[in-house]
Amino acid sequence: MCFGNEANFWVDFGAPGEAIVWWLNANGDTLGTGNPWIIAEADWTDAQTYEAIVGSEGCFSPPVAFDFDLVPPEDLIILDASAQPIESDQICQNDDWALFGEGPAGTVWQWSGPGNFGSNAEDIALTSAQPDESGWYVATGAVGSCPMNPDSVWLDVYPTPDAPALMGFAEICEGSDWQLIGTSDGPGSIEWYHPYWGAFTGTDWTLSGVPVAGGGTFEAYVVEAGCPSPIAYGTLDVAPLPDVVLQSFSTILIEHCPQNTPALDLPEYDPLYNASWTYTDGEGTTINFGDGIGLDANNDGFYEVLLTTGAPCDLEASGSFDVETVLCELIVPNVISPNQDAQNERFALPDLTYFPFSSCTIYNRWGQAVFTSNDFGNSAGWQPSVAEASEGTYYYRVRINRVSGDLTITDENGTTTYTEPGAIELVGSLTLVR
Repeated sequence: MCFGNEANFWVDFGAPGEAIVWWLNANGDTLGTGNPWIIAEADWTDAQTYEAIVGSEGCFSPPVAFDFDLVPPEDLIILDASAQPIESDQICQNDDWALFGEGPAGTVWQWSGPGNFGSNAEDIALTSAQPDESGWYVATGAVGSCPMNPDSVWLDVYPTPDAPALMGFAEICEGSDWQLIGTSDGPGSIEWYHPYWGAFTGTDWTLSGVPVAGGGTFEAYVVEAGCPSPIAYGTLDVAPLPDVVLQSFSTILIEHCPQNTPALDLPEYDPLYNASWTYTDGEGTTINFGDGIGLDANNDGFYEVLLTTGAPCDLEASGSFDVETVLCELIVPNVISPNQDAQNERFALPDLTYFPFSSCTIYNRWGQAVFTSNDFGNSAGWQPSVAEASEGTYYYRVRINRVSGDLTITDENGTTTYTEPGAIELVGSLTLVR
């Protein structure tokens, strides 16, 4: 008998004529008469032993004793996967979800839920749940014909958020400070990850002094209500700095011997730089001279170089070379024969044009000056006529207006190399023959 339900009792008897049925409790108290006897709402006080006596035409039957049990309306309990009672739950779209019923033995279960969901199983499960499966899930049941107290759970299936939009991915220079930006359509947080930098939560991720290892692929996703979005990817390219960061340098003077072609050697270089050259001649005309390193200076003049790495580092340095031909070796004759045979006609040092305003004085044996020039390199030299000078020995004093640079001089005294800077004084003799 179900607790709280109407209870009906009757006696099946074959007595003729009119019969009366008396109903008594365990104490023999008369509860009433009639067939059937009805208890409107059975409760625990009604669960006892009863007797029924049938009387007809002055005759009475022996009492018939009986009793009945009440089936109470026990609670049905919904449990989660941890076997704990649950009132509400939130899961993410495409998650699996399960509920487990707990109730008295013999319970016949009946579940209902959103979208005509129904089940007669004790436990239920959703596979790859979708947002339209959100709502109340109600468990009802009965033991026999007696209903149990129902239980219910509210389920919220949160939709998968959209992947974030990522910005700031480009090619940058090693060591740069950089910012990556993520945006989402919803209120969720953005979760980032990179093997070098680790994890970060936020919309704007500022990276300081990015090394080469700090580039590559970044991952980011949105988390709303504990539910992750698909992963978005971005690639940050980090161009390495040169091993040697070049510095601009002042003009380098290159003095070379007439027979040599000097090389334009940079003070330092790194292969990540490009070298572009210009050349300016003595008249001020500038032309492109070429690209690269290891170039030779074919002409005297001014050579400028621009050293650049290009994007994204955009490093730049510059420098220049002033190339000048200088006299490295000088031979001073000690015999002249001004006799119109085109051989040793004069005493001259035309190479002294490299040392402007070098002077020369020639003396006869009496110490009288017979020739003087204040710019001997640019003069025709001494080519005396017969009337001007007779055969014999003459003496010269040459002052070479030199500033610096090694100079090797061969004269009647032998070969001497001058290394100390400054002017050079030469004194010697020469023989004039006809």
